[in-house]
Amino acid sequence: MKAEDLLFYIKYGINDNNGKNKSFDIFDYYTLSKGVTPTDFIDKIKNSISKDELIKIKRFFYNNEGTTLSLDDKMIKQIIDTKVEINTKRDKSGFPIAGTGKIITNEEKKLVIEYILNHNMPLTTKMYSLAMKRYINGELDTKLNEHKSL
Repeated sequence: MKAEDLLFYIKYGINDNNGKNKSFDIFDYYTLSKGVTPTDFIDKIKNSISKDELIKIKRFFYNNEGTTLSLDDKMIKQIIDTKVEINTKRDKSGFPIAGTGKIITNEEKKLVIEYILNHNMPLTTKMYSLAMKRYINGELDTKLNEHKSL
């Protein structure tokens, strides 16, 4: 990925799988950069762009990574053990009605975590959240995992 491309995506967004424009996020960055860390990327491009452009790129990385926690084994176990129900029906007040949606299985959660690890992405709370959102929306193909065990 080139600095110009990253700046364009940060400024204007990126097309999703359905051809709609959406905000560019850290998951998109790691997907397009094939796992190149932000530090390595900045080191590579810092002398070829303006100071203002460098600040924009650093701000993007800080906003997307600087405020998130790395997941340790205890947190991963909590994620897997926590019941997650999606697409629930809502009552008259708009509150979700338990038992009316789809339960995300422990296996599905593990597949999402394995996807992150197999694609050299940092295993953080933000990355897991973004990957799970894509999985729920049918935008993450976990069948392509090489299946590292957790």
